[in-house]
Amino acid sequence: MKVFVGIILAIVTLGYPIIVYQGLKHFDFQALALFLASVLTVKLVLQRRATSKVFNYILGVGISFLVLSSVLNLQVGMLLYPVVINACMLFVFGASLKWKPCIIERLARIREPDLPPKGVQYTEKVTKVWCAFFVINMLVSLYTALLAPIEVWTLYNGLIAYIAMGLLFLGEWLVRIKVRKHHE
Repeated sequence: MKVFVGIILAIVTLGYPIIVYQGLKHFDFQALALFLASVLTVKLVLQRRATSKVFNYILGVGISFLVLSSVLNLQVGMLLYPVVINACMLFVFGASLKWKPCIIERLARIREPDLPPKGVQYTEKVTKVWCAFFVINMLVSLYTALLAPIEVWTLYNGLIAYIAMGLLFLGEWLVRIKVRKHHE
């Protein structure tokens, strides 16, 4: 049962833009916002021990934003959810550059506890690249939420942003392989 619930929650999380697009056609905005906030709250409760506190706080901010959007009857708030999540991610990644170790270094040390100084420098560069990604993604998401038709918002936030994130993951992984071979 837990696996089934996990799959449903993953689908709702990843399919958020498509659910919003379809939901706005068939349901009351406020009810839809509260439904999505409820589903994300279940996700938060179920994953709170499995993920870091930081990412749980980010999800909590997103949930709060949806509830506030519903209470204030601001439909655009639902469309701004990806902006809020990107802003939170930017804050976390950016803050980790100031208060070391950076996020990517923490992740790297899981696999390689004795990360050499060159590896630490590399992880800082990668963290900066992710910060740039979050800024760009946040700005495009903001544009689509405020100035574009709902179909464009859905396409960008439900597909293009995920493809861009996947390409960044893939690109970083390929660069990391090359950098590691060069320093061996």
